[in-house]
Amino acid sequence: MNQKDMNELLELCISEKDIKKLSKKGYTKTEIINIKKKNDEIKKGVTILDVISEILTWLLS
Repeated sequence: MNQKDMNELLELCISEKDIKKLSKKGYTKTEIINIKKKNDEIKKGVTILDVISEILTWLLS
């Protein structure tokens, strides 16, 4: 991976450690970006589930 690609990924808040680890495994820049997007979506989903769980707990108590 060249320095330009590395800088673009760093600007997307992907750590240098993660970039190096994924590129050693053979992932391309585009694949790393897609992995980041999926991880962000998973985090949002978990947060939504936590909120729903808290509301249900509050309603049932």
